[in-house]
Amino acid sequence: MFKIAKLKLKLSDNAINSVSYRQGSLFHGALMEIISPEYSDALHESKLHPFSQYIEKNDQGLFWNISCTNNDAITQIISKLMSLDGITISRLNLDLTFTDKQYTETSYENLTSMFYSENCSQYIDLRFNTPTSFKSEGSYMIFPQISNIYKSLMKKHDSAMAESSNPLFDYDTLGELCNNTRITKYNLRSCGYPLEGIIIPSFWGSLSLKISASQSLVNFAHMLFKFGEYSGVGIKTSLGMGAISIQYKNVGKKT
Repeated sequence: MFKIAKLKLKLSDNAINSVSYRQGSLFHGALMEIISPEYSDALHESKLHPFSQYIEKNDQGLFWNISCTNNDAITQIISKLMSLDGITISRLNLDLTFTDKQYTETSYENLTSMFYSENCSQYIDLRFNTPTSFKSEGSYMIFPQISNIYKSLMKKHDSAMAESSNPLFDYDTLGELCNNTRITKYNLRSCGYPLEGIIIPSFWGSLSLKISASQSLVNFAHMLFKFGEYSGVGIKTSLGMGAISIQYKNVGKKT
């Protein structure tokens, strides 16, 4: 059975003033030191990684969020982190304790059930929780294009589910999604994400979409975005970029 999973780790208070979403790449480096060398090497050889991670700070504290999009990644990454009491971020000279662990998982069958059985809304509110960017023809895209969003989600899905015989990506489906989806509202700002001595042009904020299509295509889009809460969207999602969360409008009622 294919599974996807999330682990939300609350970090000790000594990191509150020295860690933010901008240190996502440092946490990626620490994670690579924790997992097995063989799996680390396999990830470095892959263009699309079956996990994403990012730093979140809110009123409840500082959190490290790690999501895995296939069974192998869950075993190699999340299971390893669940066995630890903390992590060291060498570049910051910080020893961090995990003060709380929240683990959730779902089966791929549960994820796809909405495509076959639910009556999802035409409306989707999308929140970019960390700086997000896409790369096209060698240039960074600092405004979200619908085609880039859908293409990224479909390719991340197919990479994570490489053992599945039912890949999602094809240009006909991508075209149908793009032709029937429009942006109804946005509240975005441009920003930069520091990474390995460079600043990646990016954006974050919120985006509202309406999908004027058949119910099956609407449901398919919802499934993609739900998967995106685990995979992230765009580039460098394993380094702290592209974290998204979804809020739905008029659930269960097509308008």
